[in-house]
Amino acid sequence: MPDWLKEWWPVVAIAFPAIVTVLGWAVRTGLASRKDLDAAIAKESAARAAQAEKMGVELREIDLRTRETAQEIKHLPSRKDIEGLKDQLSHAVALGESTTRELASVSRALTRVEDHLFKSAP
Repeated sequence: MPDWLKEWWPVVAIAFPAIVTVLGWAVRTGLASRKDLDAAIAKESAARAAQAEKMGVELREIDLRTRETAQEIKHLPSRKDIEGLKDQLSHAVALGESTTRELASVSRALTRVEDHLFKSAP
């Protein structure tokens, strides 16, 4: 230990705790007081409550729209209904094609009969 510190040791031992106490008090008074903290907490709580209320309103609106959409979807055709319609449509197309072939056959037969009648007519 240096000689000069040995001479001043009692002063340092008494002054150091006093200086630390004064610095601690100065820092504490420079920081926010309990009243300021309570005011900040109250302000933050009010802001969060307002935000929670806003979110609650939005959630209720979303729930209402979801319920309305579910009601609209209920009466729409299902996948099975659409598949049934596809089957019926393909059956109708096949029936139309077969009817067209039959009509073509009948038309050809009628043309032959007309030709025969026109040739045999006096």
